[in-house]
Amino acid sequence: MEITNKVFIACRGAFLWLINFNQPFNAGAYIRDYSYAPENQSTEAEPKDTIVLSPNKCYTRISGFWLSAPKIHYYTFNWRKDMRVQQEVGKWKSLLNESMGNWTRDHGTVLIILHELSRSGAPILGIELSKRFKQSMNVIVISLKEGPLEEVLKDLGVPVYIIDWDNELLRTPLLELILDAGKVNCAVVNSICSYPVISVLKKRNIPIVSLVHEFASYIRERDIFPLIHEASIAVYYPAELVAEDAYRVHPELSKLNVKIMPQGLIKAPASINDELIAAEKLKIQEVFQGSEKRDICVILGVGSIEPRKGVDLFISAAQSMVRAGCPRPFRFVWIGSAISHFHRMDYQVHLCEQIRRAGLSEYVYIMDSVQNLQAAFKEADVFFLSSRLDPLPLVSLEAMEHALPLVCFDRASGIADYLKESTKTCSTVVPYLDIESAAKKIHELVTNPEDRRRIGLAQQELARNRFDMDDFTAKILSEFRTVLEN
Repeated sequence: MEITNKVFIACRGAFLWLINFNQPFNAGAYIRDYSYAPENQSTEAEPKDTIVLSPNKCYTRISGFWLSAPKIHYYTFNWRKDMRVQQEVGKWKSLLNESMGNWTRDHGTVLIILHELSRSGAPILGIELSKRFKQSMNVIVISLKEGPLEEVLKDLGVPVYIIDWDNELLRTPLLELILDAGKVNCAVVNSICSYPVISVLKKRNIPIVSLVHEFASYIRERDIFPLIHEASIAVYYPAELVAEDAYRVHPELSKLNVKIMPQGLIKAPASINDELIAAEKLKIQEVFQGSEKRDICVILGVGSIEPRKGVDLFISAAQSMVRAGCPRPFRFVWIGSAISHFHRMDYQVHLCEQIRRAGLSEYVYIMDSVQNLQAAFKEADVFFLSSRLDPLPLVSLEAMEHALPLVCFDRASGIADYLKESTKTCSTVVPYLDIESAAKKIHELVTNPEDRRRIGLAQQELARNRFDMDDFTAKILSEFRTVLEN
């Protein structure tokens, strides 16, 4: 059977070669692109962007006898794959023409690349930038994964395309089609996780502004930060702490194009479903105050359930509060969901056991993510950012905007650096992962409403003065203007 299949493939290839004999074919380029690299070739000589997988990886490679007959090899093995790509690209062309037909600006387009469209910090920032850029220029959004924010972009009238980057056959042709059809002349790479697109942009000399929302410490791929620094006209870090970590892990990084600037306050896009909003608000009130509707002081935590967010530390602080005793009824509430099946079956299971075995069921509650966090911020009394490493979480800015005193660990997040800028706001920054100090500070805030109010208002003022989304957007646009006008 296997021999029969091989004979059929060879005959089909020969037939296709005969009927396409007069079609132009660049044999040298084909051999260069599809031959195997010599085994003794040094990887040190390769350009830094080779960490991005070759778009030709899923095509059949050429070697041996076929090197003397590259055109026959193409029609035998790769022609049908090319036909598939052309069919898919044809479908996308019509989608692109439809979504871009009402564009009135002819001076180019900014492309915003998101790694996903979940209701998390980096994608929400990407949505906000899309909305703001759209006021003065054409905008296209590419995401490497689907998510609920896709509908938000569509409501904004921003074309959004999902490119499955695991599909090595189609990803590069589709991206290049978008770049050509959309007349893309600048791009924002939003987060380290969007790095796979950079190599294509770099080859076209498209100016890139990269926004880094990650510590280099927990990024396994060692070549990503050097690639981003090399390919970008500007790299924005949200805090000095985050940039310092990148230089520590990658001392070779250039600092010439680095900017330290936090994004402004952004409210997560809210659901327009009135029934859902009402149901979530009711659920939050029930969890926060209990069925008895007691006056309980609520310590709020928000974020995905993963070790980096320190949900176990959040629970440990509650245990320390219980052990120390507190005259005021209190409850620690975490709002968030596990980011993967692994975290649901491993980390979250341990968290539930931590709550149960420590006898904290009355004091700690973990509830699923909600689409409208406003009700939670309004009902809470203290915000505890228990993250081990978290560059500048948007929820911390939102908590400060609601005048919730924010307790956090020093050296664990960029927000701690900003709080330490003022004597009015620095008292809630405790030593790195010091649970007892965090619990003591939360205890003080719970039992002293006047201090709680005073610190909350001071942090609110800091948030409004220090985190300016208008300024953040203008700086990025000025980066592009400087390059495009020269």
